[in-house]
Amino acid sequence: MRRVLCVQRAYLVGLLLTLIFPPAQAQSIPFEGANVILITTDLADKEAYLVAGRVLTEQGILFSAGDDCLLITLPVNTGESGKKTEFVGQLVVNAGLVKLTGTMQSPNESVSNQPIKVTPLSIGYAKDKRKPLLAQEGFLYLNEIAKKLRRPLHGIISYKMQVLSTEETTGN
Repeated sequence: MRRVLCVQRAYLVGLLLTLIFPPAQAQSIPFEGANVILITTDLADKEAYLVAGRVLTEQGILFSAGDDCLLITLPVNTGESGKKTEFVGQLVVNAGLVKLTGTMQSPNESVSNQPIKVTPLSIGYAKDKRKPLLAQEGFLYLNEIAKKLRRPLHGIISYKMQVLSTEETTGN
């Protein structure tokens, strides 16, 4: 009888742990392919947005307020003469979790009378130096923003890999 109870208890504990910690959980340090930065907060969503806006303003980081997010835009010097690249980041607060994502965007050359197309490149952490430099640069910039936000938001930073839709990364 005792053995049956132990087996049942072990099963219930295992089941509980799989529900609490899903396989796609975030990690506390950046890892290969991480493209989302999360910060926990004990602040209400509106208050977290206000704190984030204040910190970004104090740091001289340009941003605009969207319907449900803060959009961070920064021109980036790529070293290539005449080529303009822009970091576009998005900060979303939802139920005590601040989510930071972003892309590096550079316009393609226009052909005759056709409009210029913008090619977004999702940011991401890479240990391999052969990976796209702009993606890594964008991730490191967003990580610096997260570090500046962590203390005022009373939070903990974690990293996650997620397939992002174009809407999430461009703020459309």
